[in-house]
Amino acid sequence: MAEEKTAGAKPAKPHIKFPRIPSRFMRRGDSYSSYWGGIAFRIKLARYLLLTALIIFLVVMIFAYHSDLTLENLQYMMRYLNTDSPEYTGRYRTIYFNQSDKLQVGSYKGELAVVDEKSVTLYNMLGNSTLTYSINMQTPMLLTSDRYMLVYGLGENTFTVSNAFSKIYSETLEYPIWGASISDNLFAIVSNTMEYRSAVTIYDSSFRKISVIYKDKLVMDTVFRDDSRVAMLSVYNENGGFMTELMIFDPRSETPLSVQTLQGEMGCRVGWLDGGGVVVLTDSALHFYDRNFEPVSTFDFEGKVPQRCALSPRGADVVFSQNIIGSGELVVMLDREGNKLSEVGLDGQILDLVSYEDRIYALFDSKIIRIRTADGGISEAEIESGGKRMLRKDALTLIVAYSQRVKMYRPEELFPEVGAAVLETTAAEPPEAGHPRDDLYQAEPGTTEELTYAPEENPDTVPEELPEEETWAEDDI
Repeated sequence: MAEEKTAGAKPAKPHIKFPRIPSRFMRRGDSYSSYWGGIAFRIKLARYLLLTALIIFLVVMIFAYHSDLTLENLQYMMRYLNTDSPEYTGRYRTIYFNQSDKLQVGSYKGELAVVDEKSVTLYNMLGNSTLTYSINMQTPMLLTSDRYMLVYGLGENTFTVSNAFSKIYSETLEYPIWGASISDNLFAIVSNTMEYRSAVTIYDSSFRKISVIYKDKLVMDTVFRDDSRVAMLSVYNENGGFMTELMIFDPRSETPLSVQTLQGEMGCRVGWLDGGGVVVLTDSALHFYDRNFEPVSTFDFEGKVPQRCALSPRGADVVFSQNIIGSGELVVMLDREGNKLSEVGLDGQILDLVSYEDRIYALFDSKIIRIRTADGGISEAEIESGGKRMLRKDALTLIVAYSQRVKMYRPEELFPEVGAAVLETTAAEPPEAGHPRDDLYQAEPGTTEELTYAPEENPDTVPEELPEEETWAEDDI
């Protein structure tokens, strides 16, 4: 029989036997183990030997390859550095710079890029300069991507590429540069040669020339969709009339994927649409193409001359003057298939236009007007006068450039109703009492409206609770 435990008696502690430590790891007298002392001496010796070898290696390399230790090579090594800036969510400061008639402003990695004839400067949102280097361009142009900044002189021979840390590449061509485009890992430079009117040179992220497209036509615009598609628009003369050619090609190949022509029109710009389609702006119309680059529709200007046009993945927005004096303008918004979404007339002169998904921001001298593309509804906000250009930093920030400064504006502060569940003036009236909605699941956004069905003959009655649904157990089957 098992021995019964006595009440109140403490249980015996289990006996744990620890492994015996070898004698060579134990202390010997008052001195530490000679085994560990020997290891410490070897590590210390190896450290000094490696340091000595490193010094000898550096000295030999400097003397043997001193001609390759140039500033350009050191800058080239920085091209793969991750220079993403942390997102700044505080209040932006006004950024001041020197006045210039050739000023170019852009957004790069959450910071502000400012280019004039003498320098390229990058500012963070606190107004501090994080990068600056000198250039000498009479007509500088700025392009940005998620990876690089490209600066070139229009009609000049030099271009530079930089990241947020340093200028990493520069080249001077034999012939003038007439255009450029950039993606995350590739960029294209449009120039000419002795034999051809246009030459489009594609560079990769290591600044190697991977392909060259030669054209006997004047290239007006090139746009990357990604690293695998480029749309190129060129014009030429045939039988005394303008011809426009739209060419789609892989940047790593010189064989075109598609070629479309427009007769009697001079092409100006080309843009990519959501879904892989393309929109082409000419002097007389907007032409829309599907993902197979087949024509879908044409929006004819009917003899009117557009004042400005914004191409976006959603479609296109074009501005026409409503009278000869120019005191009023008509904004027409189109989707990616060329269908008219809405149009709205505005008083005053639009200085710049920014498209963003389902809304447009129009810059005037002392105000910004937000337009809803779906129905043409407008909202107006006053700003400091003197603005010359506007661009979108991100979904939360608009940048307005003045002659010697830029200011940041938040759309939710300019237009407090953005994102709020408010009734618009164009919204439909609520259904009359006693009549259920056609769709019982159509509630106003942001509400917790209870959708209870009431019969028409007695709207005040509420249906009785339905009996529990009969269930079947496995034993009943």
